Amino acid sequence: MNYDRIVDIFIIGAIITAIVLKITNVITISWLWLLSPLWILFSIGFVLALVFLIIIVIEIYINKKEK
Repeated sequence: MNYDRIVDIFIIGAIITAIVLKITNVITISWLWLLSPLWILFSIGFVLALVFLIIIVIEIYINKKEK
């Protein structure tokens, strides 16, 4: 088995375990912090996509201006 696959399975299992513990009121951590790995990664991806979009629009504008 690939090492990366083992790590992925462990991380997914840990996240699922934490969510189940939160739903059953065993742990009292906030939903905000419990799901922070998901929304932080989503936010980083969104910001990067926005930056790339802005760069593409600027390059198109510069190319039109040169013609």
